[in-house]
Amino acid sequence: IFKIYKIKEKTLLKKLIKLQKILSINTFVIKKGSKGCSIFQNKRVISATVDKEKKQSINTIGAGDYFLSAFVLNRNKNNLQRIKFSNNYAYSKIIGKSKVKTF
Repeated sequence: IFKIYKIKEKTLLKKLIKLQKILSINTFVIKKGSKGCSIFQNKRVISATVDKEKKQSINTIGAGDYFLSAFVLNRNKNNLQRIKFSNNYAYSKIIGKSKVKTF
C-alpha cells in the first residue's frame, strides 16, 4: 500500500503517519499472520502475539473474519486488550479449540 500512495519514509511509523494523513483514517489494524497484529493510533504502534500451544500447520481460512468480529464487538476495551483478545479468539476458532464462548 505504501508503493500505491508513493510513501517513501524510512520507518514504519513515519510511513503509517503519512498514510493516515492521506487516507484520513484514525486507526489502522495491521495483521501479521502467525506473528499476531499491531494497531496504529495516535502516532504509536501497539502489538500483540497469539498465545500458541505449539507450532502446527493450520488452515487459516476464516481467521480474518473471526479477528474482525471480535475486534469490532470489543470496542469498549482498550486497543491492546482488543487485539490480544481478537488474535486469541481467531486462533482458537481456526484450530477448533475455542476457549472463548462469548465476547
